[in-house]
Amino acid sequence: MRNYSRKRALRSGFTLIELLVTIGVISLLLALLIPGVQSARESARRTACKNNLKQIGVAMHTFESTHGNLMTEYAVAPQANLLPYLDQQAIFQLHGFGDADPWFEADGTYKANAWDDANYKLPVFICPSHPEFLARSVCMYQINHGVGPHDPDSGIVKEDANKRFSDIHDGTSNTAAFAENTAPTKEDLTADDRGAILRIRQTDISTDASYGIYRTNCRSGFAVSGTSHSKCSDFALAGLAASAYNHMSLPNNNSCFNGGTVGHGIITPSSWHSSGVNVLLCDGSVRFVAESVDFGVWQKVGNRADGEALGEW
Repeated sequence: MRNYSRKRALRSGFTLIELLVTIGVISLLLALLIPGVQSARESARRTACKNNLKQIGVAMHTFESTHGNLMTEYAVAPQANLLPYLDQQAIFQLHGFGDADPWFEADGTYKANAWDDANYKLPVFICPSHPEFLARSVCMYQINHGVGPHDPDSGIVKEDANKRFSDIHDGTSNTAAFAENTAPTKEDLTADDRGAILRIRQTDISTDASYGIYRTNCRSGFAVSGTSHSKCSDFALAGLAASAYNHMSLPNNNSCFNGGTVGHGIITPSSWHSSGVNVLLCDGSVRFVAESVDFGVWQKVGNRADGEALGEW
């Protein structure tokens, strides 16, 4: 009886094969579990990104109801005009964004409003999926500037041109208001940075045909001579790149500048989500637009009054 008990005691541990099988099963379970956890986290971040855009949409509608028009690009960016409606009245007042000219006094001298040293990281302006970024007072949600320089009044914003929702003739549910974009992640911009704007060696973009070549070169990266500017650089500065995008290329494609007028730039919305970007429509709804969306449809979404039926998208 004692010998039998001693044998059982000696054989009570794991064998090497049993240990290896156990480790293999645990590794397999982890391999199955970790991607699911990562996917759930990204899904939550994408939902938070959509909620940011919904808040911006509510602020935009409140602004239009209060002032009788949509934001303009005069003096400051539309995003700065929305600050009081995003619980950021203190920043709006501190930097004089409600003044006729927040930047210069009547005699032309520069105002010391401390904006040059400001570095605000407002959660409502930042996509949670975006990695560490370097832009100052960044806003990753840019306003729709239309379909390009050959139709400069096609977007919902223009310098010193007060528009209302009634001017969106194609319908507020068919027209983009804001889309997310990416900020630079490196101090020295390179072409592979999603926040970079590439410089294209092409000066003639005066016709639809030449602009089509410019767009093709931008998308493919052909004739690139380095980087020019960065996107999402400052939520107080008006204009393309800093606070606005256009519908000249599909989401997540390259953004480009040919060295001429900034208004001729191709500023493409992009994100760190998989396969597309979140877009706020003028009716306040938010939808995820795939980077494979039909280009014709994408241009129609960027044009407030082209009179063409959008259909399903």
